[in-house]
Amino acid sequence: MNQLELDFPDMVFVYMTGHLDGTGTDGVLYRSNNRIRNYCAANDKVLFDFADIESYDPDGEYYPDETDTCG
Repeated sequence: MNQLELDFPDMVFVYMTGHLDGTGTDGVLYRSNNRIRNYCAANDKVLFDFADIESYDPDGEYYPDETDTCG
């Protein structure tokens, strides 16, 4: 991604986290998503945080072990 950003300096790249997969806070996805968040925060990148959106209900209740299935 860094090379693409260097090659296209006028383009805004949007990073994203992975969708929840049910592995929760102990899973690889959770750690990987945090790495993406930290990288974006440290480097002033634009982030669309799918995992964050899928982790909360409209009342703000946190569900880190959910998936993105609609079942």
